[in-house]
Amino acid sequence: MDIALFVLTLIHFRFTSVEFYMAHSDYTDLIPFTESLLCGLSDSLAIAASYRFSGQFDKIDVVDCLEAELSSALGATVSLTGLLTDDVSARDELQRLARHCGLDVSSVASSSALLGTMISSLVEPRCHRPTFLMNHPTLISPLAKSHPTRPELAERFELFVNGQEL
Repeated sequence: MDIALFVLTLIHFRFTSVEFYMAHSDYTDLIPFTESLLCGLSDSLAIAASYRFSGQFDKIDVVDCLEAELSSALGATVSLTGLLTDDVSARDELQRLARHCGLDVSSVASSSALLGTMISSLVEPRCHRPTFLMNHPTLISPLAKSHPTRPELAERFELFVNGQEL
């Protein structure tokens, strides 16, 4: 493979991502704005696109989905309550859960990195249609606004299509 093409496949998505902020708004305002923006762009562009954005996008609560994926893999109900911290016992339990799912986490040292690895391996690949992954653990989103009723979560979203973050 040509080295330029190899590098392009690794970093191309970084040049096509969008990040924006809106004063006096939270993610409940930004989500419909993002849907409208992408649907409008998709409809307005006069080029043949391999994918058209339309309608409401899927919304997945990251922790709920991760619990469901872990429960399915283990054949028993898994709750991440109490594990969304950076203490040693939480980290050890997250490592055990990740290993049981076949993830190599031998070099992953923190709870936040373990959660990130599990989310990228178990949740993100499920996002084929336009999907907002919402309510990430504050442990991996320390600067985001805390969820009003679930303080261990952050009011934050990421948009994925075909398993890739936009």
